[in-house]
Amino acid sequence: MVDSVQFGIDFRTKSRRSLKTVWLTYRAQANHGTPLVTAGVARISAYPIWAEQPAALVQRALHLWRMTYFSSIPSVLARGIVETMDVTIRHHHSDDDLGFDLMALSFIRRPELLGKCAVNQTAPGRAYWPMSVDEYDAVPFAVATTVLEQVQHAQFNLRQLPSPLSLPVLSDNEGERYVLRDKIPYYALPVLDGFNRQYPQNESPIEAEHIVSARRWNDFLMTL
Repeated sequence: MVDSVQFGIDFRTKSRRSLKTVWLTYRAQANHGTPLVTAGVARISAYPIWAEQPAALVQRALHLWRMTYFSSIPSVLARGIVETMDVTIRHHHSDDDLGFDLMALSFIRRPELLGKCAVNQTAPGRAYWPMSVDEYDAVPFAVATTVLEQVQHAQFNLRQLPSPLSLPVLSDNEGERYVLRDKIPYYALPVLDGFNRQYPQNESPIEAEHIVSARRWNDFLMTL
């Protein structure tokens, strides 16, 4: 068993470029009930934003922490046996924004079933994955990595960044350029909608629920 502890990673981007430097701040509790403190910082360079689902970026950050900054991982994350864990990926438009959950997962271990475990996803949508985790891999850091691995549907290579997201740009009869909303990855749509609410356009040459103006889409990629 392991006492309840929290740890997390803050992701920030600053440049208005399609390939961004993602700054990572690793935070963790030294012990149960203590405040989160910075355990380390790192960065991922030339990252193609929204080219893969958010869980993949978190996996890359955990892998970087373990492989490059292992000594900064608090010992509380490398001992004990996790019985339950909640993993949440939350997006914030700004520091004072409450944000919203891009992904919510929960892990439960069933000791009476000889280590049988399960991961439940409640956002986006619902899903369930049965799994097995032996006691050696049941420490908090390893469980977090294993939980995120369950949601990778596309081919995923930790050692290589994905290609930049490229959507076909179409034109209407008036020459206005747009992209189809159903071509935008599902995991980016809630963030795009939040972006549109926070930075509304005074006037848009294209108005339809199933399309997004190419300029607006490009602004979204450059900003977030």
